Amino acid sequence: MTPGRIAARLLHPLAWHRMDLRGRLMWLAMFPVLVFAVVWGSYVIRQRDADLAAQLQQRAQLLARQLAVAADYGIFSFNQAALDNIALGVLRESSVISATIIAADGRVLATRHAPAQGQAIPPGQLQAMLEASRRGGGGGVSEHNAHWVAHLEPVRTPLLDVDDLPEAAHPQRHAPPQGHVIVQVSTRSIRTELFDFGLRVMVLLAGVLLSGWVMARRISTSLDQRIQAVVQAAQKIGAGHIGIRLPASAIPSFARLSQDINGMAEQLEQSRQRLEQRVLEATQALREQRDAAEQANRDKTRFLAAASHDLRQPMHALNLLLEALKQESRSDERARLLERIEASSQAMSALLDALLDISRLDAGTVRLQRAPLQLQPLLLRLRDTYERQAERKGIALVIHGSQACVHSDPLLLERILGNFLSNALRYTPPGGCVLLAVRLRGAHCVIQVRDNGPGIAPDEQAAVFQEFVQLHNPQRDRSQGLGLGLAIVQRLARLLDHPVGVRSCLGHGATFHIQLPRCEVAPPAAPGVPPPHGASTPASPGLEGCRILLVEDDALVRDGYARLLQLWGGEARVHANADAVLTALGQDGWRPHLIVTDHRLGGALNGRQLIDALRRHWAAELPAVILTGDTEDAALGQSGTERLRVLYKPVKPAELRQVLVQLWRAGGAATPPRD
Repeated sequence: MTPGRIAARLLHPLAWHRMDLRGRLMWLAMFPVLVFAVVWGSYVIRQRDADLAAQLQQRAQLLARQLAVAADYGIFSFNQAALDNIALGVLRESSVISATIIAADGRVLATRHAPAQGQAIPPGQLQAMLEASRRGGGGGVSEHNAHWVAHLEPVRTPLLDVDDLPEAAHPQRHAPPQGHVIVQVSTRSIRTELFDFGLRVMVLLAGVLLSGWVMARRISTSLDQRIQAVVQAAQKIGAGHIGIRLPASAIPSFARLSQDINGMAEQLEQSRQRLEQRVLEATQALREQRDAAEQANRDKTRFLAAASHDLRQPMHALNLLLEALKQESRSDERARLLERIEASSQAMSALLDALLDISRLDAGTVRLQRAPLQLQPLLLRLRDTYERQAERKGIALVIHGSQACVHSDPLLLERILGNFLSNALRYTPPGGCVLLAVRLRGAHCVIQVRDNGPGIAPDEQAAVFQEFVQLHNPQRDRSQGLGLGLAIVQRLARLLDHPVGVRSCLGHGATFHIQLPRCEVAPPAAPGVPPPHGASTPASPGLEGCRILLVEDDALVRDGYARLLQLWGGEARVHANADAVLTALGQDGWRPHLIVTDHRLGGALNGRQLIDALRRHWAAELPAVILTGDTEDAALGQSGTERLRVLYKPVKPAELRQVLVQLWRAGGAATPPRD
């Protein structure tokens, strides 16, 4: 099997895939060496073979020339014995197979053959050599095959130069051939020598290949160990042992690879540490959220219990007063009972309003209108609002003016400061003093409300901003407030991003404060704040001639609204749901000026969708009012416009009447729809 076939079999795909990494590295290293050895060995042996063949041919030529010189006289003298001896003498030379002397006419004069050296030249080959010599002008001719090399040399008698004869007398320098001699030499010796030489070359190449194999094995083993170390390190890193580090290597590629893997392990370790830290932080955040949720659940339970108590009290009083009203026949006593019933109703309404405000703040349905604001007009309005209340209690109300400008919502800020002043006036004893002052603090200003009431213990100061917390009203006297004002303040301040706080100690009063961002450029004075809900102007117009479409699914509320609208002079058509309204459209040509509807109607359409459907039907932007108790629908709270008002239940009759009159006078009465 040739070396090429051996290499092809070793590099066959199946054999290659069966090799491990070290075997592949060894064959990759040995393959060039093997190819070089085969090519170089073949080249050297071929060159040696060519050299030996050339030497053998030269030897045959030399012996043939010597035989030609020696046979010249024997041919000339026809001395057969001399010719036989000369041929026999040549035959004694090593590797000579035969020696033949031929006359000029082609007769064989003498021939000697050594059968042990090989087969003599066939007669036909001999004649072919003679013919070739004659065609070539009588020169020498060589023939060879795998077993012998033969050379034919002409026998010539040299001519003697005579000085006294003219050069024209002998124009040619050589006489014609007297005959020919042929010496046949065996190639057995060169084959033996070539075999010995090839054997020595193979031994040398085997030594080179063995040395290369040993070196390749060492190098492949070293590379395999390094690669296996990298693989094992990667597997360990993948399994979570990221503390693994590879040692430095003198090989640049492995040095960079080790450096990269060590860097990757360090990054993974840092990532794991960061991840563990995030997990700890997330766990802590979840724990805090769980605690906050549990606290919120407890606060909700406390809130519901307190709200239930404060709602049951006026409800209980209302039931008693209604029963007394049924049995009382005297007109003056009935009037006093009605006043007390109205007071109980107002107490329930105030509590529900406060709960509604908290619900709207928690639901995020309160829209902010931040703007630059001058504090001085706001301070003057607060003084006008609370000055009489302070005088009735015998308390000095001191409000220092300020020309500072802040960035805030005017209505919400006034409500926060009003709650501060209400609390201060409520808990300050007669003869005390309540102070409101503005302090400038760099880019902010702080508004403080200070009283000299009973004060708040340090461990109870955070609790005063919770719902239904009244530190100095354990009997839950409604005349001392509901305990919701500061809870509303905290929610408003959080909505406005204005920090609020309190500083106090027992027996030395309390100071509530709010911090606001200042404005450098003074804006124009803010317009006056509209009157509080429920207030009515003295000459408030009625709803005479106004056609009102009323949609309410609750029967009691629907009857109450219908009765009020009739008393206010309006013409009301009442429906229980949207389907009834859409069914009655266009029956008698009646068309409303105003739409009053509940939001949750219990059918396929809600209040807003019903208003949109009616506006599309009549192709007019009809003024409308949505009455709802849903404080979680933020989109509904933000959809109010000049011709669409959203009021939250419970709605005071005076507030509802004021809104309806405004819509009626602004749009409905000015451009009444055509029937």
